[in-house]
Amino acid sequence: MLTAKDFFDLSAFRHADLFRNDKWVWQAVADLGPYLDQWFAGRHRDIRGEIADTARLHGDHIYIGEGTVVEDGACIVGPAIIG
Repeated sequence: MLTAKDFFDLSAFRHADLFRNDKWVWQAVADLGPYLDQWFAGRHRDIRGEIADTARLHGDHIYIGEGTVVEDGACIVGPAIIG
């Protein structure tokens, strides 16, 4: 069985819980919706990076990490975790 540990070093990955229990590596895709619902619980947007004036953010559940730059003309549609 190919697990996430066969492809990635998850020791410093903030979202390593998404790959818990040594499931098939692609099982994370099926688990992503519920995981994001739980991760975003209580917050709608958390913008720590730099957003260009002409960039557009649509919807809730958007996290833009520190040091992230969203360039002119970009369109981010939540749920999204970037950076």
